Amino acid sequence: MSRNMLILIAASDHWDFRIQLTNEAILELNFWKNNCRPLPRKSLFPVSFLPDRIVFTDASGFASAGFAVQTSNKIVHKMWTPDEAKKSSTFRELSAVFITLFSLLPDFQNRLVKIYTDNQNVVKIVQAGSMRSELQEIALKIFNLCILNCISLQVEWVPRELNTTADFYSKLFDFNDWYVNDVYFKYFNSLWGPFDCDVFADYNNHKLTIFFSAYWCPDTSGVDAFGFSWNTYNCWLVPPVHLVGRALNHMLICKGKGTIVVPKWTSSCFWPILWSSSNNQYKSFVKDFVEYVKPSGFFCQGSDKNSIFIHSPLTFNVLFRFKHSHWESLKQFSNPDLKALTVSLCSVVTASKSENTLKKYKGYFKRFKYWCLKYNLPFLPTTVCTVAIYLNYLIQSGVSTAVLNAAYYSIKWEHDLNLYDSILNDKLLEMVLEGGIRLLSKPLKRKEPITPTILKSIIAKFDKNDNLPGLRICAMMLLGFSGFLRYDELAHIRSSDLTFNDSHLQINIQKSKTDRYRQGNTFNF
Repeated sequence: MSRNMLILIAASDHWDFRIQLTNEAILELNFWKNNCRPLPRKSLFPVSFLPDRIVFTDASGFASAGFAVQTSNKIVHKMWTPDEAKKSSTFRELSAVFITLFSLLPDFQNRLVKIYTDNQNVVKIVQAGSMRSELQEIALKIFNLCILNCISLQVEWVPRELNTTADFYSKLFDFNDWYVNDVYFKYFNSLWGPFDCDVFADYNNHKLTIFFSAYWCPDTSGVDAFGFSWNTYNCWLVPPVHLVGRALNHMLICKGKGTIVVPKWTSSCFWPILWSSSNNQYKSFVKDFVEYVKPSGFFCQGSDKNSIFIHSPLTFNVLFRFKHSHWESLKQFSNPDLKALTVSLCSVVTASKSENTLKKYKGYFKRFKYWCLKYNLPFLPTTVCTVAIYLNYLIQSGVSTAVLNAAYYSIKWEHDLNLYDSILNDKLLEMVLEGGIRLLSKPLKRKEPITPTILKSIIAKFDKNDNLPGLRICAMMLLGFSGFLRYDELAHIRSSDLTFNDSHLQINIQKSKTDRYRQGNTFNF
């Protein structure tokens, strides 16, 4: 803790030279000012004691490991992040010492700990620091950790052949440290959370403060999740595939609850635990679920760059806990007559909107989908925050109120159609929509009304016996004016819709915007 002060002294011309203190030197002076008295005293002629704890550490190109002898042979293991893996071997070996101390801190407090490492530079750096800032930073972390927890630390070099256990575990590669994208986790945490415990995780990818890991690592709540009861937590489970069956059985034994993410592999050994072949449906303990069809960006890469879980899109479907779908319930009917009715039900649902409306919703939802994919956001099901930001994006783009409404209701329609819980009923979204309409609304410019005088001038211009197009214009103008008809209503009139009587003309309007249920309207002229 005096390295930067010594550097300044060494750079001075003479003892009376006036030194300009650096920020690092000031930090060191403040450290000694605050800690000189509280620090434990050390004799110039110390008495040798046997260590309370003996630890071996090692690091490979992709992981660090530590092995504590007197703590029931506890194993510490941590995969390096991509940035850490690029660092020097001394950086990784020194980090392995800190990670091991931090991971097993309760076992080391108020004890004399002796650490064996096969890197000689680590011994020197722990004792005297380093000129390299990143190594000095780790050395200070080790120093502060020991001071705060009353740990007397001794570090000694051993040849590699005497460090075989730590060397073995440092070469263990974790092929299962892929994880769910934070966007999806935050969405489901807001929907069914808050989750209390990340059951299968490690220091690099844990989503929650409480998490269980395969080996000891910093901040872990315990090693081997199956050694704990899960019934006190609302669990978040993303198990390695080979542990899915065991995780499901453990959840049933514990009578726990939670959300589990699994690939939909119907030929796997865990599938019969989830699916009842006799009833052709999920088991009763599966309360809610959703199926993502070959999703993109659902999982994030861990250490294994070739994992099948990081392909985008995935080559398989993913099952997820969700609001139970009525469409899935319809699959339980085995009777042929009932099955035929369930098949046609979808067309009945889509008939609740006109063809033009469905076409419009499809286009607007497609734009929303592409916008979400651009920013790696979920679009079906989506989140309240995602929709709110998207609506604000449209508002800031200065779209019309019609476009804003169409975007909002297209998202709502897709969620209603897929029978997802409609987040579009959220008060925040209602306020964003209302605010956008107020901001984007423009003064209404009403069209000038057509008067009898205007009609007379049109007839005077076009009413000629030898001008059939002119007569047609006159007829359309007079019919539209006297019947309050829209242009599309006029354009769809056929000869079969006309009935000529002695006193009047009767016109049947088969299709009208105001006639939602196609009951038809008859006008007399």
